[in-house]
Amino acid sequence: MPFPFDPAPATLWTLTREDRLASCEIRFVPNGVEALVRRNGTLLYSSTFEKGDDTLEWAESERVEMLAKGWRLR
Repeated sequence: MPFPFDPAPATLWTLTREDRLASCEIRFVPNGVEALVRRNGTLLYSSTFEKGDDTLEWAESERVEMLAKGWRLR
């Protein structure tokens, strides 16, 4: 029986810079948890992790890096 998962993403954070929006979403996939970074709704990149904690750590490091580059919390 396949692992039950919810493919609907949940937004972890949203940042703004000038007139642009960046966000990080996570969603459960059959092989773990996927994090997706979008800019103005367009997927920039994603990464999949086996453990949710690893996904959250990665998403936080992405947020901190973007804040250092001038993005701001929305």
